[in-house]
Amino acid sequence: MVRRRAGERMTGSANIHLPAHRVELALVHPQIAPNAGNVARLCVATGTRLHLVRPMGFVLTDKQLRRSAMDYWPRLALTIHDDLPAFLSA
Repeated sequence: MVRRRAGERMTGSANIHLPAHRVELALVHPQIAPNAGNVARLCVATGTRLHLVRPMGFVLTDKQLRRSAMDYWPRLALTIHDDLPAFLSA
């Protein structure tokens, strides 16, 4: 049996302990949908919030974005900002 320490959480089915953290990741004016999808998948795996700052070179319904994020997209903690000043003031 694996026991968690206070403030730790487990991800997926692996016995990997990640300490509680407040790291967040921002993509400012991302242009390539598959890259953003891969970053989104990484964020889900690590429990990190992803911020996307407009303008973006793709739309969120882009097939390549969804394909690279696969089934992780619904579990993504995502915030979309209209521009850089909006992101910086959030």
